[in-house]
Amino acid sequence: MLISEFILIVYYVLEIINNFSFGILSVGFILSYIIITMGQSIFHKKSIYFILTLIKFILIYFGYFYVDSKTIIFLPLNLYTNIKINSYPHIKVFIALAILLILPNDLIQIYTFITLIMYLIYYALNHYTNSIEKLVKDTITLKNKNETLKNKIYRQEEFESQLKYTFTLEERNNISQKIHDELGHTLSGTVFQLEAANLLLDKDMKKAKALISNTIDKLRDGMDNIRNTLKEIKPEKEQIGISKIMLLIEEIRRSSDVEVILFHDNYIDKISFIHWKIIHDNVTESITNSLKHSGANKITINISVINNKLIKLEIKDNGIGVKKINKGMGIRGMEERCESIGGKLIVDGSDGFSVISLFPIDF
Repeated sequence: MLISEFILIVYYVLEIINNFSFGILSVGFILSYIIITMGQSIFHKKSIYFILTLIKFILIYFGYFYVDSKTIIFLPLNLYTNIKINSYPHIKVFIALAILLILPNDLIQIYTFITLIMYLIYYALNHYTNSIEKLVKDTITLKNKNETLKNKIYRQEEFESQLKYTFTLEERNNISQKIHDELGHTLSGTVFQLEAANLLLDKDMKKAKALISNTIDKLRDGMDNIRNTLKEIKPEKEQIGISKIMLLIEEIRRSSDVEVILFHDNYIDKISFIHWKIIHDNVTESITNSLKHSGANKITINISVINNKLIKLEIKDNGIGVKKINKGMGIRGMEERCESIGGKLIVDGSDGFSVISLFPIDF
């Protein structure tokens, strides 16, 4: 509102110059008013600001009665800016207009005009300031919410990481315990029998051979138990392959707004570890290319086995596609991986962008 104050001061100075009423008291009033106004803009402590505001109203009162009645034009703006009536802000204009009852006729028109103009300026600036303050407050609130959300995500990721680590430790412990219980018992028994057989070799060959034969049977049973244990704990190759693809998809979902959907048929148990390695690498490369270049918001992955002879992997997005395909390092790398096991890569950019990898089950 300093600009409004400045405009009023300039207007008042021009008025007293035109009316040849420029005197010591008028100069003193103007200088005092300017000093107090500058003080209000410098000192924001409530007590000092209140004292300066009070002095300002006294100065306007003194100016009206003892200097020049036109000094009353400074009253409306100071009522608007210095009197706090937050519940009913519009009442300020009525208080300012109430002064009309005691004003001489020659001041009524200009006072009313200044009162209304200054109120419109005050109202517009006040509304703008409140909007800015609300925007700043909302921004700070949003920033705090984002920080809270980031912390929650970080804690969730830490929890998931710790959960995976704990699960790994439990699995290792279970494997260790199972091997100890089954293999340890078998080995300790066979060692005892071999020692007994060793003592009987010179005394009773028949009995020693029987002990050795029994030991061999126990060792064979122990080996079978170990194989069964390893078979139980070892995941199927398709579980490992699909899990790696799902993990990749989850990472994409967390880091972008792109929807990634995975489809597969019921014959993926035919896919070997070597196939899964190529599938994972080609899926990773294709998704990376889509995120960088296509502008897509949806990517579909389809894994299928055709007639128990051919594996088909298709990665397709709904992006802008491309008319002419330039085979960069990424596409060439996918081609080489397919060709290394007798497969083929088909790339199409006519409807979105799709990459099809075909390779035989037996190679």
